Amino acid sequence: VALDQVSGEVRWRSPPVGTKGYVSPILYRHGAIDGVLFVTKQQVSCLDAKTGTLLWNYTGYHPLQPVAPPTIVNGGRLFVTAADDAGSVMLNVLQQGKRWRVTELFRLTDYGSQLHPPVCYEGYLYGKFFTYEPGEQGQRNLVSRMICFDLEGRIQWKTNDEPWVERGNMIIADGMIFTLNGQTGELTLADARPGGYKQLARARVLQGDGSFVISPMALSEG
Repeated sequence: VALDQVSGEVRWRSPPVGTKGYVSPILYRHGAIDGVLFVTKQQVSCLDAKTGTLLWNYTGYHPLQPVAPPTIVNGGRLFVTAADDAGSVMLNVLQQGKRWRVTELFRLTDYGSQLHPPVCYEGYLYGKFFTYEPGEQGQRNLVSRMICFDLEGRIQWKTNDEPWVERGNMIIADGMIFTLNGQTGELTLADARPGGYKQLARARVLQGDGSFVISPMALSEG
């Protein structure tokens, strides 16, 4: 539903976009078209921002509880991710006259971000991903890793248990990755480069004491 920001009157109602999802609508411009992206359990879809008309949808990705907004990548590509074994997909959106075509470029079945979307920076994706790694006695351990992917889905580097990143936010500014530990409130700075993970500084800025320090960060006067 779109509402008039002054009067509150309903401007348009869309067709159904799905039954479950925690992703806020995202403004998305493709060429001369302003759209609104939605991610639900059933589909990824885009509505015309002016009319609410369905422009396109992709029904090949079914996250159980989508939370992280899509990452808008250059060239009409969208990176969509979720936890709970949903993994991640890179979609390519192409407009051909009045028709739209959406294709899946690649899928990462073992890596998904629960809350915060990866950041696309200088042709690479940097983000916090949950994945399973082998444990003792054949167990699968769920771990959180900082990972850099290229835009073909290839891993450039991946952190180990240090720094432990959990579900805190991550931003990039001035060529640096600012990572907040989602349990301790510790802030880590590292180089935003695909050649390898290099930590630059580390300090506790919030008292997390095991609770969820998961709110998005904001950069001021940077």
